[in-house]
Amino acid sequence: MPALEFDPERAEGIVAAVKEAKKQQLGALDLLRERNLITDEASTVQAFRALRLAGLHEEVMTLFAKMEDTTVSPEIYAEQMASLDSLGLTQDIFELMDSMRKKNVTPNVSCYNRIMRIHAQNRATRSAFQLLDDMQENAVKPDVHTYDFALGSCNSRKKWENIITLLDAMQVDGVQLNSSCYRTVMHGLSYSQYHERCYDLYVQMRENGISPEEHHLCDLLRALFGEEGQPRDKEKAMQTFQSLVEDTSVKFSEVHFDIAISMCEKEGRWREILSLATAMGGRGIIPHSMTCNAVLKACVQLGKWEVALKLLVSMERDGTELDRIAYLTVLTACERARKWDEVLKLYADIEERFPSFVNPDMRLPTIAALCEVGREDEAIALYRESFGSALARQQSRRRGNDPIVLDARRLSRQVAGIMMRCALEDSAKSADATAARAAKPMALAGFTPTGLKDIFIAVNAADLEDDQPLSNSTAEALLSVAREMLGADAELECQQTPFPAVKVPGLSLQPMLVQQVQQVCCKNTCHSNLLRTFPGKVLRVFQLAIALVAIALRLEAITIRNKEERKDSKVQSNRFGT
Repeated sequence: MPALEFDPERAEGIVAAVKEAKKQQLGALDLLRERNLITDEASTVQAFRALRLAGLHEEVMTLFAKMEDTTVSPEIYAEQMASLDSLGLTQDIFELMDSMRKKNVTPNVSCYNRIMRIHAQNRATRSAFQLLDDMQENAVKPDVHTYDFALGSCNSRKKWENIITLLDAMQVDGVQLNSSCYRTVMHGLSYSQYHERCYDLYVQMRENGISPEEHHLCDLLRALFGEEGQPRDKEKAMQTFQSLVEDTSVKFSEVHFDIAISMCEKEGRWREILSLATAMGGRGIIPHSMTCNAVLKACVQLGKWEVALKLLVSMERDGTELDRIAYLTVLTACERARKWDEVLKLYADIEERFPSFVNPDMRLPTIAALCEVGREDEAIALYRESFGSALARQQSRRRGNDPIVLDARRLSRQVAGIMMRCALEDSAKSADATAARAAKPMALAGFTPTGLKDIFIAVNAADLEDDQPLSNSTAEALLSVAREMLGADAELECQQTPFPAVKVPGLSLQPMLVQQVQQVCCKNTCHSNLLRTFPGKVLRVFQLAIALVAIALRLEAITIRNKEERKDSKVQSNRFGT
């Protein structure tokens, strides 16, 4: 059938005639023939197309029904299928295809493409391949749209073998890929063992004059760098990406740089991160907060705290949206460089401008800085404000003689020392309540304070060697503070099993509690002087009475504790249904 060039003016006349026929309740086909708008098969196809493009799908179907008993060309069937597709009548399209076969009308490529499009939407790969076989049997050559839809049916990382089959078939048929085909092929292959072909396809796409879009570049970068656990030549991938960045005609976005920078961060390629950040700035691309964090982290890893601090200020000035991690990264960098004044200055700025960012992790460098500049009381106050009473939380969970366990693995030497100081003070204060209440009579009666638990503070395995602390380690700082408070003769231990830790036995804490008892006794000097005026026998009787009172109080405390433990045990049993 000779093709008739689509005439917009003629199309307007066709649409106007059909609307007029509908308004006057006339036959649209008769009116079109009367006005010579339908004279042959080619003009009939144009009439159908004009109505479809005008959105008059119902009129298309009505007109097709009037002509169905006559010989209808595949082109008209294709226009009818397109209108059915627009109305969402998918099943009617398949029925119309069956009707063509029954009437021995060979579908053209447009009809096949309409069916193939449905298979693409349904991800029906097998049906798409069967349709290609049917086209081959009917000597209908697939075009780029056919293969585009067929590839769409394979748009899954698991169907890369089907994608390669279709790619090879396109080369055999001499069909050149369009932008959509390249996207589908590169997406599927980027997950496969043939991921290296993605770069060749990218080069081919550029040679064919197709400008890469964001999705093409994302698929290419996935092929280059891989996902978590996928083996890739990272060095080659980085070189390839840097060569792509040099092509100023390609529009890269922050998403593409994020992919590359994320890979560099995982691989510890800190210098490459700074290089990529420079390239982003050269292109005028504003980075995401995650990218900013990676760049700042790179500065920290390379020991460039000054660069990190200046970069943070620059990002703020440029209006970059920064999160808590960005400020914490720079704060940590200044701490590692022992720039204590910068730490305190930056923390004060954060606390004033972004109070919601302040959390215990952000306060750790500040506590270390306060210790180093001689403001230990403020450091202790900030530690307690940040972490509360660590022993109080442990006290609420432990049962019987369970020890107290604290964690200093992430802490600097300075903060670990503050932790030990607070732990010892809290342990003495939280000793047996009865002993505290009966401190004076127990001391007068010669009883030893009780109720102190062992304290274990976990440290890193690298802090210990043969159960001895290494120099300048966190473990050494913990022991130093403990000996300062408990005395040089305090029996302190380092252990590797069941986990690396510094142990403060409960017995080592008794001098602190005895000191508290003595302080209580000294408060009543008048009472002590009165005792010295008693005759010897009276004094011994009085001391014996005090001892009996202390014993009674002790028994009372044991009874209360046993009741509480039984109560807690019952609560735990009810909770776990035992």
